[in-house]
Amino acid sequence: TSTRNYIRFWYITWGLYIMSAGLERRRSVEDGLRSIVASIEFDDVDISLALKQALEGVNNDPALVERASESIRAHAPELTVFPVPGVIPAFSEDFGSFQKSVPGAMYFLGVNNPQLGTVGFPHRPDYVADDGAILVGTKAMISAMLGEMGQK
Repeated sequence: TSTRNYIRFWYITWGLYIMSAGLERRRSVEDGLRSIVASIEFDDVDISLALKQALEGVNNDPALVERASESIRAHAPELTVFPVPGVIPAFSEDFGSFQKSVPGAMYFLGVNNPQLGTVGFPHRPDYVADDGAILVGTKAMISAMLGEMGQK
């Protein structure tokens, strides 16, 4: 007869996505998670936290957003530009990866059309964009670019 010693251990992984409105807020959430994990104590249990970033978040350059918005209002006063605070749920975008190299400003283009009954939010099963919005978006971005180029 032999006696064997077995070591039992469990390895559990939880995955989650942190969607934040800006780097400062993301760092705050990460610091909070680290603090919570560090405060958990169980006998014979080691808990660790490994954070990795799958996609860069969109972090608009505030000065560029202000200049671009002013240009849109000046060159296309019939268009409405307003900030969307926070993060839009269930939305992902790789534009933030470009912003690591070049300052940028991302704008959402409203493509709902209640008169036509279309819902223009991506990833919804009933998504249908109003094609008329393409002209609106083009006009807005040309206005922003003209402003950056110093055109009147």
